[in-house]
This record gives sequence, C-alpha cells and structure tokens, in this order.
Amino acid sequence: MTYEDLVASACKWILTEGSCAAAFKEFADGEETGPRPDVIGIGSFGRSILLKAYVSRADFEKDVQNKAWQTPGQEMGRYRFLCVPANEIQETEVPANWGLIYVNEAKQATCVLNPYNPNNGDFWRNGFEDHLLYDLLTQNDQLYASCRRLRYKAVIHFQ
Repeated sequence: MTYEDLVASACKWILTEGSCAAAFKEFADGEETGPRPDVIGIGSFGRSILLKAYVSRADFEKDVQNKAWQTPGQEMGRYRFLCVPANEIQETEVPANWGLIYVNEAKQATCVLNPYNPNNGDFWRNGFEDHLLYDLLTQNDQLYASCRRLRYKAVIHFQ
C-alpha cells in the first residue's frame, strides 16, 4: 500500500464518516512552517479533522519523536486520527486523544478507535483546541476562499 492510497482513503473517510464538507489532501501553507497535515477536513460547528498517514511502523515511530507530538497545541485539527494499513499500529500504541483508522487492501478505511465518540452516538465530544486552523485560513488564499464559499451553504469536495 502506498502513501497516496492511504491519503485518498483518508480523504474519502473524512467526507463521509467525518461529516466534513471539504477535505484537503497534503495541504501545505505557502511557507512550509510548522506541522503539515496529510489530510485536513473542515465541517460546520467548528469541526476540523486532521489525519496523519503512515505507510509503515518505522515512519510512525520516527514522527512520534517530533516536537509537535510532545506539545499537542502545535498541531491543527480539533479531532486527530492516524491512518495506517490494517494492523500496522495497534490501538494501545496510539497517542492520547488520537483516533486510529485502518485501510485494508481494497483501500477501504475503517475507524477502529475514536476517542471522541466511543459509543458511536450522534455527537462527538470535544477534542483539541484548533486555533492554528483559523490562523492558517488567513494565510492561505485557496483554503480561505473555499471556506468562505462553505459559509454560503455550498458543499465542496476536493480530490
């Protein structure tokens, strides 16, 4: 399974299961500073979901040493998930307050750990603070323009 397969599956999951109106793959701010989400989804009522994709355990273990993991306020996304090939990382290895999504060989994403909705109810409980997303919106014209259109009830799906 490739990184592109994981990102495409994660993007579909955000739009369908994550209840986001827009999803951006491999989104980067123009300055390449700070952490970079593999997929970021934006929905109503302040919903923002960040997904980090890892093709292998080695990639995950290397990235966990990153400063952003040690200080969760540095990352964007109110809700945060890891996206890995099925059984590559176990639920017990997931950092606190992060979810886990498995992608099988058929490229179907399944959420196996959702700390924001442990009983599969209608509402997700609060996750992380996400002030960085709103800072990023003002810095990036493409994302900001897309989110302005969402404000007027448009639904945008980016692939």
